[in-house]
Amino acid sequence: MLHPWDSQQFRAGAKAAGRSKKTIETAIVIARNIKKANSDLPVVLTLHHVSHLSDVSAEFLQDVIFRKIEPYRTFHCKSGEGPMHPQGNFGQSPFRNRASCRRSAGLLNIS
Repeated sequence: MLHPWDSQQFRAGAKAAGRSKKTIETAIVIARNIKKANSDLPVVLTLHHVSHLSDVSAEFLQDVIFRKIEPYRTFHCKSGEGPMHPQGNFGQSPFRNRASCRRSAGLLNIS
């Protein structure tokens, strides 16, 4: 997937947001280095940038990072159980488990 980067658009947006010239130029150098390493990589400079790109609040992302909330539900079930499993429990250890994780609604926009 291509992730285009436009330094002029970034510069205009950063100026409008009140960023200093030094901060803007440093960010542009970092972005160019990212694109030089691999042109398919997206340029992501801060957590707020991730928030903007993924349409998820920065506060939610901070809560996930600092583990104030657990965004994944984890549950365990025994492998080979249930009427739809072709082998049932025959020939399998009853202690063999499988974990499954589901994303919370707040993370559904992040891919």
